Amino acid sequence: MNHFLIRTNLPRLFTQPVTFLPARYLILLICLVLLGGCAASGPKFITLAYTDSPRATAQGTLALARFIDQRGQTPASEIGHRVLNDDSREVFLVRGTDLAQALTDQTRIYLERKGLKVYPAPAWSPDLKGLAGTEAPVDTLLTARINTFDLRAEKSGVVTKMVLDLDITFFLGKKTAKELETIPVALTLERTEVHFTREKVEGFYNKTLAEVLAKALPFD
Repeated sequence: MNHFLIRTNLPRLFTQPVTFLPARYLILLICLVLLGGCAASGPKFITLAYTDSPRATAQGTLALARFIDQRGQTPASEIGHRVLNDDSREVFLVRGTDLAQALTDQTRIYLERKGLKVYPAPAWSPDLKGLAGTEAPVDTLLTARINTFDLRAEKSGVVTKMVLDLDITFFLGKKTAKELETIPVALTLERTEVHFTREKVEGFYNKTLAEVLAKALPFD
């Protein structure tokens, strides 16, 4: 039997020792890549909360009625959406209640922190006739009409671009004086976030809500 010895002059492929990542780091790297490119569609629940601490510069009493949602066909709890990389959607919903009640509750918290004593009032039509016919425990009444409250977001890779549109009209009435003040507030704000989270979008909503209340109802 003949034996052959084959010699080659191929260059060495590695001139330095090869160092491999430990398995735990490799798994972490894979997870980060997957998280950057993927997100789960479906409902995402958002807590609307007034968290600022304004100066208590107001005195007196006020009756607050539930706000009126006039956003047309938009579901009562829906406040926006995010388009994901695969064109599916996350839908943002108010946690635990509908938008009108959430904004009413947070406005009450704002007014109380400003120094006012706030009573509940029945719903009333925001006009002089509705004001005159309202059975309220105090002379000053407040309600609001929600015209637009919508966040549109789009994910591209790990970056999410957001546009938040708010259009709310407040109605501040004085029964005895037969006066009704109309206070419209409209804002369009944009923000870009890397590695989007629910906490980040909640912060965007709530910071904007605080700005709207301070602008519409300063009570200074």
